[in-house]
Parts: sequence; structure tokens; C-alpha cells
Amino acid sequence: MDDQLPLEVLVRSIFWANFLALFWRQDPLPPPSAPIGGSDFARWISRDEKRPRDPQQETRTNAVLRRLRKTAIREYECLYRLLCLGDTVEGITAWLNERAARNAIPLPPGRTAHYTTNDTLALIVSGLDFCRAYYWPV
Repeated sequence: MDDQLPLEVLVRSIFWANFLALFWRQDPLPPPSAPIGGSDFARWISRDEKRPRDPQQETRTNAVLRRLRKTAIREYECLYRLLCLGDTVEGITAWLNERAARNAIPLPPGRTAHYTTNDTLALIVSGLDFCRAYYWPV
């Protein structure tokens, strides 16, 4: 990546990614495009009941992520792929580019791809920052 984000932004983002993943993985929301009855819904319904749970934190975390899903779908999709599916930033970038090509979205002027790893990282950081601000409003 040629443009680096400030260290404090990366540290804050890593903290929030770990915090959200702790509660979101226990009761993840299905992705927006998941068909009812698909594998994501099956995984959501049959979550592991042996794990220690904090229903208040899970409810709060899921409310934050539902709000993100309504407000900024692309950021939500990136966080879902990163936190629930364990995808890498490079993998998410490839997925975003494949989907843009599949949907025949024209390339922006002067670009060879729709998304770069920096674009994907910016979407992830933006989504995490939204969640942080919504979780603990100042």
C-alpha cells in the first residue's frame, strides 16, 4: 500500500475489530445477499451454545452492525467478510473488484481496477469508526 494510515487510526481500528468480532461471531448477522435457508442463515441459527455469552453485549453489537448495514452497505460487507468470514484485505479487494466486473460497472477514469487495497482498508476503517461512534456516542 502506498498511502499509509496514521498508526493511531490503525491501532484504534484493530482494537474495534477485535472487540466487535468477539461478540459478532457468536451471533453474526447473515450477509445482505444471503438467501433465507442458505448456509449463512443455518450458521446463524445454529450458533455454538457452549461459548460463554453476554446477551447484552451481543444485542448491542448486533444493533450497531444493523445500523451500519442500513447506513453504509459497502462498509458492512467489508466488515462482515473480515470479521465473520476471516477474509484478508487483499481477498476483500479481489471480491469487490470481481463483483464490480460481474455487474458491468465501468471503471473510474484513470484506474485499472475499481478498488485498491487502500480503498478496501478505508472502507474497513470507516465502518469500524462508525461502529465505535455509534457504540459509544460522545
